Amino acid sequence: MKKEKCPPHEIERVLVLSTGHISEADSKLLDAGTIPCTRYEYGYLIYVGERKDLQEAREQLIPTGISAALYYLLLLTVDKKCTWLKLDRDGPVRTDLPLFNW
Repeated sequence: MKKEKCPPHEIERVLVLSTGHISEADSKLLDAGTIPCTRYEYGYLIYVGERKDLQEAREQLIPTGISAALYYLLLLTVDKKCTWLKLDRDGPVRTDLPLFNW
């Protein structure tokens, strides 16, 4: 029996941060599906893609009411060479990023 060659694995990077780095208004946008994401019990998983994807999506994101803080997190994600942003209630809190208490 001849073995078939498997395609190479695709591995993507994820930036993990605390949900405290988004505003309550951003959380409501994510909950409502206004900004595409996967909602789970403790936060959100947002596909960001590449910088060019984010720049193209910017025109669609601005009218949604997305905060500058969340948009910055999306930019930070691509700058760190990640394609996903995971916002988790127990995720790391960075002192150099805005923190929202809600």
